[in-house]
Amino acid sequence: MNNEIAKIEFLPMNSFADLEKAGQLLAESCMFGAKSKAEGFVIACTCQQERMSLLEFQRTYDIIDNKPSMKADAMLAGLVLLGGTYDIISRTSELAEIKVSIDGREHTDRFSWEEAQDERYIKDKNDELKFNWSTPRKRKQMLWARLVSDVVRAIAPQVVKGIYTPEEVADFDKPLKVEKEINPEKAAGMVPVKDETPQPAVDVKASPDFDRCPLDGPMLGRHWNSMDDDTLKQALQVRHETMWKGHFDAIMTVIDARAKEDILKNAK
Repeated sequence: MNNEIAKIEFLPMNSFADLEKAGQLLAESCMFGAKSKAEGFVIACTCQQERMSLLEFQRTYDIIDNKPSMKADAMLAGLVLLGGTYDIISRTSELAEIKVSIDGREHTDRFSWEEAQDERYIKDKNDELKFNWSTPRKRKQMLWARLVSDVVRAIAPQVVKGIYTPEEVADFDKPLKVEKEINPEKAAGMVPVKDETPQPAVDVKASPDFDRCPLDGPMLGRHWNSMDDDTLKQALQVRHETMWKGHFDAIMTVIDARAKEDILKNAK
């Protein structure tokens, strides 16, 4: 008798509409890390492509900024499933050290707090320690996660397949947030190319068009779909009397649509 446990498709999803509906339900349930329909869609697609259940997804991945990230313990579990072994030499707030063996190859590596202090990602924009590095226990977890990711990525890349740990993703640079209004002189990519063709005036205040930017300045009247993702994310932070809920909904519709397009392209 074959003792290998077969992976079973978690839901009978056979179309894009099925994936979209599953993503919506996951977002509404607030389970498995989905905070939006787009993140729910990512979870549904990942489960479908990897042929895993939702519970297996939860044990393996976290969703950070609409992207799946693999937990450090899941990376080690994947290493063991491939016949590898590992020994914890040190796992403290000052030093993480591990010895890994697979296919007759051995590798020992370490990552210390002293080394981490030379990295920019442990500091915030005010040059203070980020929250996830601020205590000895948190430092221990961060050092260990980064070490495991680096070692498994080097010795068994088929386990991670280009995916990073949640701890690493949390340290990725985030787009700058705009508190009150978009500054077209400072926001990268926000100054439009000058168009010499006469354009009819767009009075967004008198008749709101949620698909267009209502903010005074060079962006006034431009379609959200004509702006890049970083600009749209900054626009979501705007708090101004001309920005209605319909404008924010329209921006999220554009962002969600682009996320789905990227997923479909990567799936081909």
